[in-house]
Formats: sequence, structure tokens, C-alpha cells
Amino acid sequence: MFSLFSVFSLNSQTTFSKIHSNTGTTLFHEHKDLEIVNNVIYTYYQQFLDQDSIQIHSAGLQNYDFSGNILANHEIDTIFPNNDHRFIVENGHIYINGSRHNSGFLGRDIHILKFDTDLNHISTFQRGSAPEDITNTQGMISDGEYAYLYETVFEDADTAFARITKLDLDNQEVIWDRRYKENSWRNQCYGLAFTHEGNVAFINPWDNGAGNGLSGRMIYEVDTNGDPVDAFEIGRDSHYERLYYSSDDHFYTATDYRLWEPYIEHTGFFNKFDASTNELVWSIQLPRNRFTDQRFYSVHDIIEASNGDIVICGNVNDFHNDDYGYSGFIARISTDGEIIWNRVYKIPNPLPIEEQERPFRYSYLNRIEEAPNGGFVAVGTVRFFSPFIIPEDWEFQEFWLLSVDENGNLEGEEKEEIIVIDGKNANTPNYQIGTTWTYEAQTFLSPGQLYPVTITLTDTTRINDTLAFVVESSAPNNGFLSHARYMHVDDGKVYFYHDDFEHFVLNYDYNEPESYEVPWVDLAFGGGGIAEVIRDSIGPTDLPNGDTIRTQFVSLVNNGSTTGPMPERIFDGIGADGYFRLKLGFGGVDSDQITRLRCFHPNGLDGDSTINFVGFPCDSTFIPTSTQEFAPAELLTVYPNPTSGQIQIDGLSPTDAAPYELRDLAGRLLRSGRLLEPRLELGDLPFGTYLLRIETREGSYVERVSLLR
Repeated sequence: MFSLFSVFSLNSQTTFSKIHSNTGTTLFHEHKDLEIVNNVIYTYYQQFLDQDSIQIHSAGLQNYDFSGNILANHEIDTIFPNNDHRFIVENGHIYINGSRHNSGFLGRDIHILKFDTDLNHISTFQRGSAPEDITNTQGMISDGEYAYLYETVFEDADTAFARITKLDLDNQEVIWDRRYKENSWRNQCYGLAFTHEGNVAFINPWDNGAGNGLSGRMIYEVDTNGDPVDAFEIGRDSHYERLYYSSDDHFYTATDYRLWEPYIEHTGFFNKFDASTNELVWSIQLPRNRFTDQRFYSVHDIIEASNGDIVICGNVNDFHNDDYGYSGFIARISTDGEIIWNRVYKIPNPLPIEEQERPFRYSYLNRIEEAPNGGFVAVGTVRFFSPFIIPEDWEFQEFWLLSVDENGNLEGEEKEEIIVIDGKNANTPNYQIGTTWTYEAQTFLSPGQLYPVTITLTDTTRINDTLAFVVESSAPNNGFLSHARYMHVDDGKVYFYHDDFEHFVLNYDYNEPESYEVPWVDLAFGGGGIAEVIRDSIGPTDLPNGDTIRTQFVSLVNNGSTTGPMPERIFDGIGADGYFRLKLGFGGVDSDQITRLRCFHPNGLDGDSTINFVGFPCDSTFIPTSTQEFAPAELLTVYPNPTSGQIQIDGLSPTDAAPYELRDLAGRLLRSGRLLEPRLELGDLPFGTYLLRIETREGSYVERVSLLR
């Protein structure tokens, strides 16, 4: 397979997402490392090769221009580039390191291969190991003069050392070779980095083996002669891939948990330390919402941008539904700990929907570099959930090369935190079977009685060759679902099948256009028309738990339900607040009993990712026994203005967008909508007395309003 979205040129650099594989290989392709040299992108990769009916590890080098075009490819037989940094550039040459496939575990040598920038192989240097050692190579870094090879060495199953070898690669000479061990059985070596003073430091996760209870995570620093300089504990944690020392004498590392606090949330934290005092400066939780995504992050690389910002990449796991998928991410963080932006890149599954086990392919980013124009290039891999669900001529796991601008965006894609790389500028909701909305309904025969109604996606079907969700309601006889029994989602738009039109009709558009039209039919009185949905503004809506959700504030014009524009809120990726569909007509089309959205359940009612809009349990039923069930009268004050036909309402915030209804004394609904301002225009109504009902979080407020002439 080959996929390339390349759509934006800026100072000779193009933003793109390139997914591809080498011809003649199977199952596995992964970019492990990345360097930018003389405006050329170089990558070091790992793949499996078919050899005598078995799969063997193989490595290789590729280089690309800044449009994502491959300039050269050099495959390296049987070199296995396991783990961290494998690739350095020193004195105009490229060096890679690894061990030979099937070379055994005991006494395994490290091979360091030298290339020119045209990817021509020049020489190979072997660094030997003791016959009893089991070497797990981690990587190599260079200061431009000397290289430092770092690894974990196991003497036996219970004893391991951190090992660093200083090398003169030009002369193929070992300067020194040292092992480091704290008072524990097993020590490891990860994330070797140069400090501000020119020393080298690494992360040393140590433990005394299963059942011994002791373990930790240290920063270990040695000078250029290999002598220990400093060692200090930074808490117990299972995340220890990367360590980065910045130009202002600080260092950064990622952890799964907040340092030195109980292991409560495994979500991903990023930490800054003062390198002079080893004291923590700040620790921030990477962006997540426990209701909508339940993310946790793995940070694979850390770099410093030209302006001093810190940029990280890796993968983020989504636990908001049953697919437990992970996607590549990049985040830019200021030195003060402010997350400037965070981008999660999702790769759509190209299989037909009925064959998909996951809507998006799994992906992660291993390395990132700043491009000459201030954008970023990152490399990693993209794969399917299983190799057994794809056609035989498709690759299970492929190379991924990603180029984004200085804000993490790709031109032609949505500029949001989650970017679906599909060439469409759309924010498509990710609904699934089991997704449920809980709305609040009222009973007019018993004013103040409120009860929940759930609307659920229960299955999929095809109507006129269009794949659609089957929608069911908890109301008797599937009530409240006129022209909403089938829902189709495509390109950020939500359509409902209309029985009269006999085709799907657009209802929501999450792409946030300025306006769009929706046809409607009046079943009660006949006829119909076209409703125009006008976007008034876009902003956040506060949730009871303190989170916010992006919201379109719209007006429905000529929708058959009211004499004037009716305001409504459309929550991003969820839908309308006032009803499952936008209310568009009289009679059997729309129910005035539905008043507001209480909860959205991406996983169904039993999921733990519910978004609650009301601050009380979604399934609550309210049956008033006296007028005390209504909101206290002092919360709202209504001031009729007989001269203008306008009434003022004190005690409401515009962010409440409180639902309201205006009825005559016979109970006929005259108007309904949401109060986006603390006033209501009634000048077009005849004089008389009306009942105004306003729903607040504290309860229902009912007021008699008299219009005088």
C-alpha cells in the first residue's frame, strides 16, 4: 500500500503524511530514527525480510526530500536495530548500530556501519562483548568528535549493568568502556543525553527482582572520562525512554504518573528539572478528558525548538471505547510548562466499514526533528489491528513519515487537537454501536415531572446502498424518533433518513459552516419548507465537572416551529442540546416534551466515559409533590416592559442557554428555544397573559407574563 497526502508548500517544505513499504517485504516496516542533514531527511528503519521461508530482521537507510519523495534506499541484511537511538551523523558521515539477526544472545557483538550521505557503505566496525554477556543495545549519541554507545548488559537472569562505551569512530577505536551499577541486582540504561557541562547522563531503572519489593528510577551522570559525577532518584515509574538536557541548563523527562505521588492515574506526565539542583520545576499532565478519551501518553522523543520551546512525540492510547487504539501525537510545550498545542494524528482504516475491527489504524511516532522553516518532521509506523483481516497483497505494518507546520497542522486537514489524516477538512464524530444519548422529557399533564429518555445506536444496516446506524428510543413504541430511525455519518456531517423524501437529509454539520439548509415536512398541518441553520458563534460550554466542550451556537430560521429564529446549541461530535435532531416542524415531526440533553455515552450506558451536562445522575426522574420542587423564585426575576414588548430576565448567564417555552393560558405552545441573552422579544404577540417556563439547573421556573398595549 502507499498513501501520501502532500498539500502545502512553505519555504520549499511541504506538509505531508507518507505511508509506504519496501517492495518484496512482508508484515513489518518501522522508521526507528531520523536526522535532517543539508535539507535532506534521513531515516533509519527496521523491517522483516523473507529468507528461506522464515522472517529475519533487517535494517536500512532511506533519504527523502521535503516533499516526501524517496531519493535513495539502502537495505542492510540481518542487522537488527532494537530500541532507542540507532543513527548519528558525525564529520559528514552517517553511522548506524545494531546486532546481527540470529547471532545469539551470549557474547553478541555490536556492529557500527559507516555510510556517506549518498547512502554508500564505507566500512563496518565491531565492538565486542564478553562471552557470558547478554547485550541489549539501546543506542548511540555523538558530540561531533566522539560517539557514546549505551546499552544494558545482563550477566545472568538476575544481574544487569548499564554500559557506556566511548568511541573514536573515525579511527575505529574504543576510548573507554565502563559498566555502572547501583546497590541492586538489575540496572538498565536508557535515553543517554549530553548535559549542559558536556557530560553524559542516562535513566537507570533499577530493581532487585520480583518479590524483593525494591525498585526505582535514577538519573545517572558521568563525565567524559567515564567517572560518575552524580546520581539521584526521580521516583518509581515504568516510563523511562527519553531524557533531554536543554540549552538553559534544565532537563526534561516523561513519566506515566505524577512524580512522588500515589499511582492514581496512568495518563502521562511531562516534567522539567533544574539541572544544577536536580529539583523539580514543574510537572504537567498531558491533555486528556476522563469522560471523552481517557488517554495515556508514551513519549518517545524530546527535542528543543529553535525558540526554546520543547517538542515531544510518541503515541497516545485512547480508552474511550472498546478498540483501545493508539495514535501518533506531537505536542509543543513552553519552558513555563504551558502546552502551546497538542496534536493527535489518526489514520483512517481503508477497509470497508463492514470489515473493520477498528475505525483507525494503530500508529506511533518514534523521532522528531525541527525542519529548516520551523515546521517538524517525525517518523514512526502505522499498522492494522491484525494481519489476518487485510487482503494478502496489503502490508500489515508500514513506514510513516509525517511533516507538519510550526503549529503541528497539515494543510487541507482540520486544525484541531485531533487531526484525521484523510485529505478532508472535517471533524467527523466517531460513533459506534452502543453510543447513547440521554434526553430529558417532561409531562405536561403533570407540570414539573421530568424523566429520562435514551436514544441508542443499536445496529448498522444499508438503505439505498448507504451504510447507516439503526436508532432506537426507550420511549414506548420507539417514540420521539420521527424521521430519525436511521442515521448516516460522513465527512463531518450527520444525516437522518426522511420517510417522506425517501432519502437521507442533512441535519448536523460539525465542519461549522456559516449556514446550511435542511428541508422539513409539517405532518400536523401539511406542507413544509426549508429551514436555514445559521451559525451565530462558536465557543465553549461549561460542564458541571469543570471541563468544557466546543459548541456551535446556531439559529434555525423558517423552521415551521416558531414565528422567529429559534436558537440551539450543537455540541461538537455529539449533536443538538434540545433534541436528537434539530427541531424543524410541527405535529408528529418534533416533540415538545423533549427539553434538553442530559448525558452523552460514547460507550453506551455502562461505559465510564459519559459526558454529563446537568450535574445530576442521567437517569433521574423528578415528580414534584409541591411547588417547592420548582426553582426558588428569587433565582430569576422577570421584568415585563409593556412599552416595547420586551421582557428582561435577571439571574441567567448567557452560557446557560436556558431552555424556555411560552404558552397561552390554553396550554398551546407559542414559542420555545434557548435564552442566549437575558431578554425575550414578545412584541409581535397580541396583548394578554402568557405562561413563561424557564428550565435552569436548579429546577423549573414558571412566571405569568402580561403584555399591555
